[in-house]
Amino acid sequence: MSLSVANSIEIPSFFDGVPPDAAAEIIERLETRRFPPGAVVVAEGDSPRQMYLALSGVADVVVDDRRVGSVHPGTTVGEMSLFTGQAASATVRAVDEFVAYVVSERELEQIATAHPQVYRNLAAMLSSRLARTNRLAARQARGKLVLVSAERPLHAYALACSLAWHCREPTALLVAGEAPDLEWHATAAETPGTTVVVDRSGSDGGIARHVEQLSGSHAHVLVFDARRGAPPSALADAALAEVPKGFALAEADEEALRTGFLACTTDAGRALGRIARDVGGLTVGLALGAGSLRGYAHIGVLRGLARHGLEPDLVCGTSIGSAVAAGYAMEYDVEKIERMMDGSASTIFKPRLPFKGFLTSKPLGRYLREACEGNMIEDLRVPLGIVAADLHTHREVVFRRGVVWRAVLASMAIPGIFPAQRMGPLTLVDGGVVNAVPTGVAYDMGASTVIAVRLLRLPDNPEVEGDSIEETATPPAALSVILRSFDIMMARTGRESGAATVTITPELPNLSAGKLRNFADGGRFVEAGEVALEEAMPRIRSVLPWMRT
Repeated sequence: MSLSVANSIEIPSFFDGVPPDAAAEIIERLETRRFPPGAVVVAEGDSPRQMYLALSGVADVVVDDRRVGSVHPGTTVGEMSLFTGQAASATVRAVDEFVAYVVSERELEQIATAHPQVYRNLAAMLSSRLARTNRLAARQARGKLVLVSAERPLHAYALACSLAWHCREPTALLVAGEAPDLEWHATAAETPGTTVVVDRSGSDGGIARHVEQLSGSHAHVLVFDARRGAPPSALADAALAEVPKGFALAEADEEALRTGFLACTTDAGRALGRIARDVGGLTVGLALGAGSLRGYAHIGVLRGLARHGLEPDLVCGTSIGSAVAAGYAMEYDVEKIERMMDGSASTIFKPRLPFKGFLTSKPLGRYLREACEGNMIEDLRVPLGIVAADLHTHREVVFRRGVVWRAVLASMAIPGIFPAQRMGPLTLVDGGVVNAVPTGVAYDMGASTVIAVRLLRLPDNPEVEGDSIEETATPPAALSVILRSFDIMMARTGRESGAATVTITPELPNLSAGKLRNFADGGRFVEAGEVALEEAMPRIRSVLPWMRT
């Protein structure tokens, strides 16, 4: 979490837990260094005796000419070399203007002596980075060699062209056997995007030789076995990709294939794009956080993503985020999702005698049941995860199967406000209790890149002398106390829920105590979501190769 100080400098997460005044004083002593786009911040093999604390801009982490990660404001560069004394294992290069504070070994020791929690912060950042690097490495290794199941060699070639377009890396298709629908593409011909090799003999030895040769010069090698027999031993470790039966290419798609690339601008391009991103380790997950009527900002984020042509491959949500996530996974357009939110607004505030909760959830349940149109989570084309909390086990429950509306209702059941939802042995309440921004859920569902939308943040803490507080007004109503307390808890769990690749935090005002009564007023936050998405687009482009041009 970033903290604002009086001079408007943003204090990055390195300083979490350090009093703002102390952090600002430390920053004033640090050197600020600027790197223009393309400049090397740290070179592989260097042994810097300092680290950088990113203030603004984005930098790529590159190993063997392959991008393996990125550096964003609030994170550090070069701390491992500083700790171990070993040479840097990667090159860090600025994508846009990259501005950072310089922290020497001596300065780090002085800071940590006065504020030991910075070591904890560094450990948390390093652990998150290592976990993401491991996931990315596993998925990239999986995407290196891919055995394609398709009805026609042309469909396998289209998948290779889609992968080349997404990853912006050399991609090859090896066809074992005859490929009559690729006769227009000369054997071993090379387009700017995709190389095609047809081995008509289809011998195991020939396939093995071609795989070895192509792997040395191409980031991804796809193999289509037209013989329909048992795959050769050279493909024993290959990942599998299936182009669905009945898949068809339009005339515009076939024309695009002559360039060696296939963009996500047609129905076929979008369908193959989802498969290509999966095999290439480029799957995009969207994690939508909790925040009551602030959830309308999620709609603005979706609207902005659609405008830029970016379609997340999977989506998960908690609390109000689960409702928007469900709408996206059910392939509702943005306007329909907004209408669904507007319709639910009239059902939320239904007071009752507070035996199981201040408000009844029956009207909201009836509305969600109708709005979700009988959909089952496991039947949706877009993978969906919905987060709730089980009161008995104190654990997070992630719905990946079952009735959509029931999972959404459970995820929105604010404790004490709405009744807990019983499902078999589970007693479920709002997912924000355990996970206000389900970043980790998106990673667990298979995302390589996670765009998270956080609606709640902890404000700067004013200094208040305990012995100077006097009673100046009547205490707030019980409903208001519960809601505000729940907001505080979710803001903290949102901060601690894990590091997304890109986190979007719309600027949203403080809400009145009667926010559930006036839920429909959240419509004014749609624009804030759009603005936040636009501000985040440079960071998103920096981590998604096909979005850079």
